Amino acid sequence: MEQRIRRLVLQAFTHLASLGLTDYTNPTFEHFAPRLFDFADIRRRMKELERGQNETECRMNVRKFLMAFFLELKRI
Repeated sequence: MEQRIRRLVLQAFTHLASLGLTDYTNPTFEHFAPRLFDFADIRRRMKELERGQNETECRMNVRKFLMAFFLELKRI
């Protein structure tokens, strides 16, 4: 179960970085990227995607992601 959650977080992380790479002012990117992840890590992943790297060297904080995700769901 933990591995599935880590994969989900990695997919969300990569998707948001890709979204920010194509359109830095995208409202979805601006809303979720800083809340769910550290912005420095998002920026680093964006640079990795520009270089064409599939693997990431960024560390994702799964606990922060889950807490922020829970708070977003609670807010809605």
